[in-house]
Amino acid sequence: MAPLRISTADVLVVLILESNAARNQFTLCGFVPVSNVCLTCNFLDNLREYPELQTMILSAISGKRSFLMAIDPTTQTRQLTTYLLPDLIPANQKMEGSAVVIDILRASSTICMALESGASAVIPCEHIETAQLTRKDFDDETVLMGGERQGVKIEGFDLGNSPRDYTKDVVGNRTLIFSTTNGTRALHRCQTAERVAIGCFLNRSPIVNWLQQDAGPIHMVCAGTDGKITLEDCLFAGAVAEGLISRGEQLDMNDATRLCLNLYHMSIQHSEGILLRLLESQGGQNLQHLSMQEDVAFCAQVDVLENVPVWDSGLNRINND
Repeated sequence: MAPLRISTADVLVVLILESNAARNQFTLCGFVPVSNVCLTCNFLDNLREYPELQTMILSAISGKRSFLMAIDPTTQTRQLTTYLLPDLIPANQKMEGSAVVIDILRASSTICMALESGASAVIPCEHIETAQLTRKDFDDETVLMGGERQGVKIEGFDLGNSPRDYTKDVVGNRTLIFSTTNGTRALHRCQTAERVAIGCFLNRSPIVNWLQQDAGPIHMVCAGTDGKITLEDCLFAGAVAEGLISRGEQLDMNDATRLCLNLYHMSIQHSEGILLRLLESQGGQNLQHLSMQEDVAFCAQVDVLENVPVWDSGLNRINND
């Protein structure tokens, strides 16, 4: 009999919401993660192979209540560390494994949109002066400059930081030199990582897929805003953690990741929870004050893009994986 694989430290909480005990049929409608919990086998297909487990479930059906059972973990643990700000990355730390840079409002979303729309590459620059010098290496017809400071398009740049502006007819087959207040800075803090991707709600599932291509540690780096933690970045970090958990990953999470995961679970209780969180966040409020609330709604969309932008730190180029 194959072992029942559970991605948890010790405890699983399962909700049995529907059942037909007379026919010995059960429908598992959901489960509540506790300390990074999920099933990694097809629970229903394998249920009859575990009579003791079946008995426990039968005893818990009355009243449709939840129950606890202790199970020894059999899957390999993978470290997932979330940094709520780039400055919280320890100095001189080498990031083994994969890093995901998160700046939901709006650099991550804009980079993903630009490359999905056919941009040849994105060159991230921390400073405006660096971006201006980089542009001299290109013909005017093949390059665009995009970015913002404090949410407003940089003077002399072609585009700001609204993902809605990065359409195929604007950026197709062109190189984008890009600089923002927070996102590009967070990216450059990940130079030592073996792999670096750009993540946002627009490409959440592709990011989870990309992370599962490698078994190494995961680092999620939230850009924040002007050195302050931002709710929207934390929310996405939690969404990625949940995505990995739901696919059977057994994760060793730091407390920052647990906070983000709890935030995500609370938020999705409402059908428009992600959008509402983004609107109430400081970043969302800043954009609303600039009459850019449509950008918030755009960035709250989940899984509308299929690409995974990956940064080559040696070449300082972002291209689709």
